[in-house]
Amino acid sequence: MRQRVVPALSAAAVLAALSCASILSIPDRTLKWCDRSGNAHAFCEDFDQADAGAGLDHPPVVVGPASLAFVPSDDTAPNALDTQTSALPGPDASAIAAMGKRFEDRKFDHVVVEADVRFIQANFVTQGSITTGVGFLLLEDQPSFCIGLVAAPSTSNLASAIDLGVVYVPNNRNCVTVGNLPSMPDAGIDPDAGVSLTIFTQTFVGSWTHVKLEAKRASDGSGIVTATGGVGAQVAPPIPPGSLAQGIPLVGLATTVTGPSGPFEIQFDNVTIDFPRD
Repeated sequence: MRQRVVPALSAAAVLAALSCASILSIPDRTLKWCDRSGNAHAFCEDFDQADAGAGLDHPPVVVGPASLAFVPSDDTAPNALDTQTSALPGPDASAIAAMGKRFEDRKFDHVVVEADVRFIQANFVTQGSITTGVGFLLLEDQPSFCIGLVAAPSTSNLASAIDLGVVYVPNNRNCVTVGNLPSMPDAGIDPDAGVSLTIFTQTFVGSWTHVKLEAKRASDGSGIVTATGGVGAQVAPPIPPGSLAQGIPLVGLATTVTGPSGPFEIQFDNVTIDFPRD
């Protein structure tokens, strides 16, 4: 089946368009994953409905040598979101393919994001002491602080393995506002980038992995972050007091890369977002 490419549209064009489905001609199907028993969430997107991705903000963001499409899914049929970036020659080159969701009616207190993720391509490049990675699941307390899940070269000797980590980016680095670049400065792999990186699990090229990112804000603006992957939960270093401003939560699904890098391709399916009341 051919990929159905999502064009990057201007705001005026999106307002004029009827829906993603009208652009992509995606047929209506049942039973969608989000409609299954037990899938009760504040937000759920499985890309299986007629308006695939309609619950996310529009237009999608495609900047630089990048593309975004809905493709057949063997995670839960019929569709998944596919994001790609081409090879980038140097540190001044950036690319992003992203869809996101900004929750204007929520405060950043306790946020839980889950998604099925698969790396189709992951081509890391090392230049001097810097190894470029890629941000793929991004959570921001707008406008004060960013938490991201990133991919990095595996520290194991297993073929096709990729390390997944949690990265913090303070407000002076403009991490997650999809549409602005650079979105993740070298995915936090550069020790001089002003970010903190914690590896929490491993995945493999071509395999679906269910990831969960949970952030909980305390009254003093500090926070606890827990990331879950294929090998269990990992508590990242505490977020310092005064970092989280109880702003607007923003979630991004993306392939976002700052060069140098080879090509990357990441797919997403069955995305849920919740705001637990403690």
